[in-house]
Amino acid sequence: MQPLAIFPPAGPEWTFLIVFAVILLAPIVFERALRLPGMVGLLVGGMLIGPNVLDWVVDQEAVADIGQLGLLFLMFLAGVELDLDDFARHRADAIRFGGLTFTIPLVLGVVVGAAGFGYGAAAAVLFGSLWASHTLVAYPIVRQQGVASTRPVSMTVGGTVITDTAALFVLAVVVGAWEGDDAPAVVLIALALGLVGLVAFALLVLPRVMRWFFGGFGQDRLLRFLAVLVAMLGCGMLAHVAGLEAIVGAFFAGLALNRLVPNRSPLMDRLEFAGSALLIPFFLVSTGMQLDPASLVEVSTLALALASLGVVVVGKGLAAFVAGRSIRATWPEIGVVFSLSVAQAAATLAAVVIGFEAGIFDDQLVNAALVVVLVTLVIAPLGTSRFAPDVRVEAGVSSRLGEAVLVPVTDETTAARARLGARLAIADGGIVLLVAVAETGDAASVEAAKGRLAAAAREVAGLGAEAETLLRVDDSTPAAVLRVAAERGATSIVPGFEGAVRARDALFGSNDEDLLVSSLVPVLAVAPGLEEPKRVVLALEAGDLRAGRRRELAVAVTAARKLAHTLGTSPLVVAPEPELARPVLLELERAPVEGYTGTRASAVEAVATGEDIVVVPSRVSRLAFGARDRHLAGLRARPTVVVAAASHTDPKQWEAPAVRALAGVR
Repeated sequence: MQPLAIFPPAGPEWTFLIVFAVILLAPIVFERALRLPGMVGLLVGGMLIGPNVLDWVVDQEAVADIGQLGLLFLMFLAGVELDLDDFARHRADAIRFGGLTFTIPLVLGVVVGAAGFGYGAAAAVLFGSLWASHTLVAYPIVRQQGVASTRPVSMTVGGTVITDTAALFVLAVVVGAWEGDDAPAVVLIALALGLVGLVAFALLVLPRVMRWFFGGFGQDRLLRFLAVLVAMLGCGMLAHVAGLEAIVGAFFAGLALNRLVPNRSPLMDRLEFAGSALLIPFFLVSTGMQLDPASLVEVSTLALALASLGVVVVGKGLAAFVAGRSIRATWPEIGVVFSLSVAQAAATLAAVVIGFEAGIFDDQLVNAALVVVLVTLVIAPLGTSRFAPDVRVEAGVSSRLGEAVLVPVTDETTAARARLGARLAIADGGIVLLVAVAETGDAASVEAAKGRLAAAAREVAGLGAEAETLLRVDDSTPAAVLRVAAERGATSIVPGFEGAVRARDALFGSNDEDLLVSSLVPVLAVAPGLEEPKRVVLALEAGDLRAGRRRELAVAVTAARKLAHTLGTSPLVVAPEPELARPVLLELERAPVEGYTGTRASAVEAVATGEDIVVVPSRVSRLAFGARDRHLAGLRARPTVVVAAASHTDPKQWEAPAVRALAGVR
């Protein structure tokens, strides 16, 4: 045994003890005492215990290896947490801003590196690419301020896809050309082909394989967690084989699993816990261990750091101004765009480490880059906190039906409703909240409720979706469901539907449908059919196309589109006035339309089969809900009927662009 007198002690116990002590204490000191981000504390703590200061880490290779895994995990989470719906909704804005915030700093960096510091072509280009990307370290602040869904923030988040992908590709090209013997054009073509293959595998093959696994063996949460790690490392290895950096593969693995790992799911909680508590801190500590404080006070290092910081601030500020003015953003909104995009962390640290290991960067540039990372990690949260409260909240931002789908687990229709809720959740990368209510607290009632929950959870997991089970003891099922909806932030409720709810039932309570008259979120009441659905039919009446029914129509259109997407089909629109329904087709990607005369029920009976989901808009009132639609639930063909209502929701949440086109219709 090694005597304690020898310091530092040998063995993995001491190595991991000192690293975990830094991971525990450094963020506390920097966040609470110095009011600085905890990430800065981890870098400084790594520097203190590293070889250039105290030299307390004996097994530096072990820390570096785990840190490399943390780097992959950091890029993977960046891909998983990107809001793809925001990117799609503001695609043009995001592409414009992404191009500007990548190109301007890149060009400035190349000029400064080559003209100011005499770098060669490879070093100058890679130096410029360091500042072309950004990391959304301040995003939690805009989420807390309630402005995460505004157009400027969505533009910035969407631009992250552009900047990170482009910066990582530049990194791969430069390093590949530096380390290889082929001409740069040959390397570029080879890497482009490798990137195409990686993207095809990650975005086309991997999601299907993972959904199949999640619906089968992967219903166990431990296996899901391990499968995600295998997917991340597999894409990293594939990228390495293709001549790209492994972090590129990890990033695209995150994009591939974006909708399969809901942000509010238990699986995401486990991934974020593993990343935040262990892997990512190890990467930051291992990066800090490379810092040499002696070089940080050298005039040449400080000059390079100051020039680099100028490239970041000027480049990101100019991009934020130009892109912001193009969407008529206010000055606080431009300030938020700049503050979100100025932070240099994930991709920058990755490029610095890889460029140094490849021999392109020297110690001086690494230290200067780390100084810029430290400074921007201070600027980003301070600027975001300053500007976010003054950002105007957009009107007309559509909520996501599938972000948190609440399914009351009550009767024999639960299985079918759970599957429909799972399809909505899959479409939005969301989670299904299964709620069972035991009306008495005795053991038999509670166990029966637990059994219903377990059966419903199996139905959701069988489709590859994430479910959270909730048990409540309450003498009123509707009241318990509404309380859970408020507590958990449900975005839609999927109860059963058997016909009309009479005024007496609405006031005194009778079944699942009672909660319809009080729900503050969209309701999709379901009467299950006899068969598993394969197609969606959106059945409209003339009254549904009037301006006063926009909310109900918007919910029905959104539900039809999302359900059809998960079934791999286009919805069929049935309407008495097809020309008036044309604006709806913009939201449904030019779905076919069939006109009819007579009643909606007769039209549906003529076209629907047991393999259809029939979606109809309806308005909730104290007198009746779905009274005109009760015949649909009893058709001979027995399709699945979904009655969509949103009468009590905020009208600004349900004005989808296509439905707003109906505003002038009377």
